[in-house]
Amino acid sequence: MIRARKAALATSVVAGALALTLGFAAPAQAATPEILVSSNGVVFAPALATNLFANAGAMVPLDVETASFWVRNPLTTAAQMRVSVSTIAASNPDLAINMKLTSVDVGNGAIQSALIADLAACDVVVSPRAIPAGATIRVDISLEMLDAPGQVAQNQLGALTFLAGMRDAQAGAFPANACDDVGVAIPAIPPTTPAGDPGGLIKTGVDLPYDLFALAAGLIGFGFLMLLRRRRERHEES
Repeated sequence: MIRARKAALATSVVAGALALTLGFAAPAQAATPEILVSSNGVVFAPALATNLFANAGAMVPLDVETASFWVRNPLTTAAQMRVSVSTIAASNPDLAINMKLTSVDVGNGAIQSALIADLAACDVVVSPRAIPAGATIRVDISLEMLDAPGQVAQNQLGALTFLAGMRDAQAGAFPANACDDVGVAIPAIPPTTPAGDPGGLIKTGVDLPYDLFALAAGLIGFGFLMLLRRRRERHEES
């Protein structure tokens, strides 16, 4: 009888310890709330269905491409959010030092700019900020090609993806390293396109007007023939 009571007591202690462990584990799970994102500010989902710069074409010096995404806090309590670089690459150093990325937190007007060459994975491009329960913020991302001379940085490729991290405001500050963030990937332009063509951060270059070149060559050739004919006529008259 005594042994049975001791066994029951031991079972109760183990069960109580498990209950305390589970009780302390719950807040840690609540520290990483769900994030809703959108590419148009109207339809929100747990992930973006398209790339931010899906419609960007070839860029030439001084061109600027801008895209936006929205982040919503679906909780009934306040949360914190920040955006960092997840992946970044450039096929040539010339492209990296001639392409500038600018991010704008439209809600508070905070702006951050940096050359692609100065950015790396886990660098923060939108500083931590509070988002009230149910609130939404908008982030604008711009890619600007600097005034590179000649063919510098032309016909180059790259890749870029962001991470929108969010945590419960009561969980405290974000970790020092944004690589530890939990959130949603925000693809800018992937390394490859669905067609298998190299895609990337930017595909710099200019589509040459070959039709105009052919027309100009034809006109030049025609003019040259007319000049020869005129000279021949003058020679015959003399």
